[in-house]
Formats: sequence, C-alpha cells, structure tokens
Amino acid sequence: MSIENKLYEIDWASLEHAYGSAEDVPSLLINLQSDNPNVRSQAYHELFGNIWHQGTIYSATAYVVPFLFDLLDSPMTQDKDMLLA
Repeated sequence: MSIENKLYEIDWASLEHAYGSAEDVPSLLINLQSDNPNVRSQAYHELFGNIWHQGTIYSATAYVVPFLFDLLDSPMTQDKDMLLA
C-alpha cells in the first residue's frame, strides 16, 4: 500500500497540531517526496513546526511518526537527514 493510501485512512481533521486541525498533514508528508527542493524544504519546515512546536506534541504527532519511518525507507525520499533531525 502506498503512503498516500495509508495517509487517507486517518481522519486528520479530527486531530490537532500546533495551529489547529491536522488536515494539512497528508499534503505536507507527500511534499516531503517532491522533486522540487523548495517544496520539500517548506514541507519540512511546516511539518516540524506543526507536529512538534517548541517541543510540544499534539494528537496528530503520534500518527505522523509511522509515515516518517515509511519515508525513511522509501528510495523516493530525498533529504533523509532532515527526517532524522
């Protein structure tokens, strides 16, 4: 099953991150695999700030972690060092 299919099995709108509803999380995770370095950079910045803002975790945070591992395992993912950070 692709990361996209798994992403949409979760009711992200019912979860929250630092700025409210986590319904933007699937697109941010997908953008981490973009060929465009600017898109990837923006997605890393937003995702990090949303799910682990100033060291605080949110209801969406735990749901994101398995996808981060999937992205680490994917040959399509660039900038894996950013995921590890």
